[in-house]
Amino acid sequence: QSQAWLGSPPDLASIPCGNITKQKAVWLTKTLLAYPPVSDHPQCPLQYTLHASSTASLQLTPRGISKADVALPLALKSGGLPDDLAAKWPHLKDYDCLELPGGGADVAQLVQCQLAVEVVDSRGRRVVDASGVQLQGVLDDCFAYDGPLGAAIDPTTSSVSLRVWAPTAASVTLLLFDTPRGGEEA
Repeated sequence: QSQAWLGSPPDLASIPCGNITKQKAVWLTKTLLAYPPVSDHPQCPLQYTLHASSTASLQLTPRGISKADVALPLALKSGGLPDDLAAKWPHLKDYDCLELPGGGADVAQLVQCQLAVEVVDSRGRRVVDASGVQLQGVLDDCFAYDGPLGAAIDPTTSSVSLRVWAPTAASVTLLLFDTPRGGEEA
């Protein structure tokens, strides 16, 4: 097999492994995440870490994920996803199951952050994969809400209350206008 390069061959060690803008990791419950098996390293012990940035500043470099406010170790659970989660999320049934040790973390704070999982070859301390994190499972598990939402007018006082469900929001802004079609802010 022949190879041709214009100039020097690329330094493969300078290319980051993974992509934190793609969300392969799925946070399912307060303490459990699903991650696709890293097939390139089936015999090598891997270490998993959940990184969080409150300013969405995470960067993937050849040395791993940087600029995290918090880095939490994740433990690989033997046996894969529990049966109830595999039944609820059948498309994830072959994923590895990762656990936040010690009963979890401050989920309410973490879901407001940019999140990514880093996978490191524990022998060579080399990053072998990285991914962003989907939140739909943990939001349902920890923050499910089935009460009233939206605007409601109290007929006795003519006051208006507004209810929102936004567990990932850092803040919520309400804009009021002086006319139904917009106009100036009230």
